[in-house]
Amino acid sequence: MVEVQTLLVSGVLARAGFLIIFILYSFRPGAVTAYRFWTLSIICSAAGLWLTYQDANYPNFSPENGALIYFIVTISIVSVRTGAKSFFGVPLDPFSFLVTSIVPALVHWSTSTAGLSTRYVLALTMVVLVYTLATASWSFLKRRRQTRLPSQILIGSALAVYAVTLGATAVSLVVGEVLGYGGIGPSSDYVFVSVFIDQTFSVLIYVGLVAMTLEEAQRHMRVTATTDPLTGLANRRGLEERTLAIIGAGRRQQRPMAVLIADIDHFKSINDRYGHASGDIVLKQFAERLQNHLKRQQDVLARWGGEEFVAVLHDASLEDAVRLAELLCRVIEATPFEVGNETIPVTASIGVALFRDEEPLLEQAIHIADAGLYEAKRTGRNRVCVGEVQG
Repeated sequence: MVEVQTLLVSGVLARAGFLIIFILYSFRPGAVTAYRFWTLSIICSAAGLWLTYQDANYPNFSPENGALIYFIVTISIVSVRTGAKSFFGVPLDPFSFLVTSIVPALVHWSTSTAGLSTRYVLALTMVVLVYTLATASWSFLKRRRQTRLPSQILIGSALAVYAVTLGATAVSLVVGEVLGYGGIGPSSDYVFVSVFIDQTFSVLIYVGLVAMTLEEAQRHMRVTATTDPLTGLANRRGLEERTLAIIGAGRRQQRPMAVLIADIDHFKSINDRYGHASGDIVLKQFAERLQNHLKRQQDVLARWGGEEFVAVLHDASLEDAVRLAELLCRVIEATPFEVGNETIPVTASIGVALFRDEEPLLEQAIHIADAGLYEAKRTGRNRVCVGEVQG
């Protein structure tokens, strides 16, 4: 069997490898705060591991040693949680970080000095650690706007199972005290199992953090490649990717689908008169107004290019699409756009088309709607025209 000392050394060395990775990431642009908290977590984890299993009285520490060990171990757990919050854009709470880090150490010290049995001291301290692990797990498993990454599930699950393991140990300690059977002591077998469990969960958590960093970078690249940076809407590529499933579902379910293509009237004159910066603000506000009236989950809105915007409507008849387009024209015309101290009147022309039943292709539908847009421009602007199939 592998000796405990060998496991301890390998555990510290493994953490050293993760430490190098996160130190390097903590100096790169991006989630710098998260990487620095995870760096702190690894340092405290290695120190806590060494201090814990080098103590001759493990797991029945003296009040002072136990308070120090649990303080360091808890900082490691809380740093993982705080780093996750920073990574996902949640505001940090220094007071919560400090209090959560102190409580297990305080519980161990106060119960030890109060003269409680060592098993009750351990059980109470573990209960607090279970809560800390559970909140850390939730910080990864909690649903947010973006889809959870596989690495988030790995980290959250590892923390949750670790919490369950500690909770079960705490229950066994209390039951053992009540029924009077032998307690947990510093036997070599028990220490080996504890170190092995700690090693397993720690490796899963830190591997998950490294993987999450890489997965988030890949997701960010995908989002950047499919998103218009000015308006935050999908760009051409994003529209094509997001409508694939919608078009396929509409075809299978034999649901009508429509496309709108909206163009800001005389946008060049807006740029010329008010400046390109004001023109950009008009584009952003125009996109916001479109979004406010395209709220159905399966509809997709995109900036097609320049001052043109495209909306793909799922389960919408031609009458539905025309009615929505006319509403958009009225809404845009009714309220001038506020740009700094300027009030800029804006109108839009919109072309509408249905997807052809026999061949529901996005490019073809947009081409037909574009013909309707051209007709709206030709016949006076600020109006809606339905595109017609040529030939």
